[in-house]
Amino acid sequence: MNQLVREVMVETVRQARELSRIVEAVPHAGLRGQFRESFLARALRPWLPQGMELGTGVIVDEKGTRRQVNEDDIIIYAPDLLPAVLPLVERNIFLLDAVVAHIEVKSTLSPDELNAAVKSAMAVRGLVSSYVGMREISAVFAYNSTAAVRSELVRLEEQTTKLGWNEPIPPLSFICVDQKECYMHGRIDDSPETWFKLVPDAPDDSTLAFISSIASSVNKIRDSREFVQIARFVYDTSKAEPVK
Repeated sequence: MNQLVREVMVETVRQARELSRIVEAVPHAGLRGQFRESFLARALRPWLPQGMELGTGVIVDEKGTRRQVNEDDIIIYAPDLLPAVLPLVERNIFLLDAVVAHIEVKSTLSPDELNAAVKSAMAVRGLVSSYVGMREISAVFAYNSTAAVRSELVRLEEQTTKLGWNEPIPPLSFICVDQKECYMHGRIDDSPETWFKLVPDAPDDSTLAFISSIASSVNKIRDSREFVQIARFVYDTSKAEPVK
């Protein structure tokens, strides 16, 4: 551990946490939520590898699959794979092949909010593309939780089971509540793929673990992507015929 790097990240997280507390006085719930999304994005952005970008909007696939969602809170994408669709627009449309992570941000993680986050992750997992490579990270982050003592992972697994998910990889691979818990599904070093409680003895470091683990994972996903093609989003490439 490098104490200098740690202290810089601690400060970015502290600012996000304090700003989240301040905007509690904002009377409009939707606006409070947008502020809190931007606070987390601001804390995460400096730690992403060069070339990764953050955005807010909607993820689409090459088949035009429709999702019942207003927008995805935070999207991490690799513009060197494919650009966002609408230039110079604050909220955008992101092509699945370039998306390496999406994060649902909650002010307070209640059972209903967790249920919505799992449904959103399942919907993204249902999008279709023909690229070869690793799928995107799906994550949920909350500043607070209605479960003061109970494990967030247990709540997540209950919601996943309730919604009928039976795949070996869970729809959400990160769940974090600031100053409480952070869990990641995946591998650390040569371990088997499983759930990890990232900072079991230091709950105050939960958001540090979340930010650093997300930032450490996105390059691996981006580098695994092959055969990414804008053409598949534009026309049916299977109908192209060789000229005799």
